[in-house]
Amino acid sequence: MTEEVLENNQLGEKLGEVNYHLNKEQDSKELSSNIYPVETKIYAINNIDISKAIAVVNEEGEIIKLVAEE
Repeated sequence: MTEEVLENNQLGEKLGEVNYHLNKEQDSKELSSNIYPVETKIYAINNIDISKAIAVVNEEGEIIKLVAEE
């Protein structure tokens, strides 16, 4: 996760939403999060491969960039 907030025009297509809230990071499932609640929207970012970064819209309506771990 980053602190980087994106603008609406940077969002690509909707990829889905968080379906599972996890208590521990190592319990990972597809479309899951240990930070964001269920139903958090997940998006591609324009001109960035989804294997590198995606974005979520948090509870405050901010668009947050999430960067894949290297």
